[in-house]
Amino acid sequence: MDTYGHYTIMKSTFHSPEELLSEDSFLAYLQSGKQPDHDYWVAWQMESPENAALAAEAKKIYVEAVISETICNTKMAEAEAKFIQAIFHPVKKIVPFYKNKKFLSVAAAFILALGTAFILFTAPSKETKIQTAKGELSHKILPDGSEVILNATSKLKFSSNWHSGTTREVWLEGEAFFHVAKTPQKTHFVVHTGNCDIIVTGTKFNVTNIGGVTQVLLDEGSVTLQTKDGKKINMVPGDFAEVKNNAIQKEKAEKEKILAWKDHKLVFDNTPLEEAIKQINAQYDAHIIIADSSISQTTITGILPNDNLEILLNSLEATMNFKIVRNNDQISIIKP
Repeated sequence: MDTYGHYTIMKSTFHSPEELLSEDSFLAYLQSGKQPDHDYWVAWQMESPENAALAAEAKKIYVEAVISETICNTKMAEAEAKFIQAIFHPVKKIVPFYKNKKFLSVAAAFILALGTAFILFTAPSKETKIQTAKGELSHKILPDGSEVILNATSKLKFSSNWHSGTTREVWLEGEAFFHVAKTPQKTHFVVHTGNCDIIVTGTKFNVTNIGGVTQVLLDEGSVTLQTKDGKKINMVPGDFAEVKNNAIQKEKAEKEKILAWKDHKLVFDNTPLEEAIKQINAQYDAHIIIADSSISQTTITGILPNDNLEILLNSLEATMNFKIVRNNDQISIIKP
């Protein structure tokens, strides 16, 4: 038995969504999403895929019970009956509601929240999207005061109505650097990519989500990296982790090289031309090809400007022994 906030949580193992819905603290978490219950239930769901699935089912039952009814008197009784059935079914013998203390506490909270919940769950979801063009960087301040620098050809979306005490969630495609602000409640900030979640409270880190591969460089603080199938690792400053096919590989990395894009630069250190062109193509959504395979492994060392594709290509051509040929949208690299 745990005491958390204003509620006493009787146990941490549940066998059905109905059993979970009968827990006062979980119900309060669903109704308000605020402290003191929020962090406990977020952490509980992250403990295992089973917990997360059970919570999702319980939330679905709760939301369906709420939004399926209107606030008029004729519908209130139907909503109450559905809610009772969702929590206590199946049972062989139902104790009259006026003698059941559990029912009284849960039903009272439900009825109190029904009016506002109906409006909340039926209101259209507000979402903000940030998108950058080729060669463009974008610096934004998020609703909680966190900062994000979005790399070229990247997308970030998040809810426009973050509330104090709730988990702050963003969805990323491409690359971004985050400086997450700490909240008084120390609520989580979660970056969702295609194959994993990065969970933090306040820290600085870089995330790349391209081609089904997620890469995370931790610059300051600490983060937890969790895959969709439940694998997780904790990272410390300087760690670099890659998630591919639900496998996590962690290693040390060159921070200055990875973060150079924030200063409109590309850093190459004995980088094969083939790899350098992949980076440039990803940055500008360009179509540059190496027409002569004999130069594909030629290495490049240097710092090139990264805010204009034409200037970058001219600099690349000036430093190396090859020629760049432009034909409409296709750019070829050949021997001189």
